[in-house]
Amino acid sequence: MHARLWTRVGNVWRYVDTKFGTQSTVAKLSYPVTGLEVSPDVIVTWNAIAGAAGYTLDIGTTFGASDVLQVPEQTATSVAVTNLPQGQLLYVRLGTLHGGVWRYSYSTFSTQS
Repeated sequence: MHARLWTRVGNVWRYVDTKFGTQSTVAKLSYPVTGLEVSPDVIVTWNAIAGAAGYTLDIGTTFGASDVLQVPEQTATSVAVTNLPQGQLLYVRLGTLHGGVWRYSYSTFSTQS
């Protein structure tokens, strides 16, 4: 796709062109979704990205942490997780390797007490 943004400064019109695609290169969590409260035993799933070489999953008790779970690179789009800490807000970082570049999406969910 192509877009042109016009801006008028004084009496002079200027523009800038850009190209972009509509296909995402970053996977996002499908389950559990942000804000959901789930069992301490859960299957975490995410959408597949065409052309992705792999995914990583980190779950932590603070943003950016992986003190609860660190899943190494894999090609599957789900992982069974057991014994998550109960009654806890958990932070998720999902990595997608696409075109030789790692990109990340972030989410949170809670576990039942």
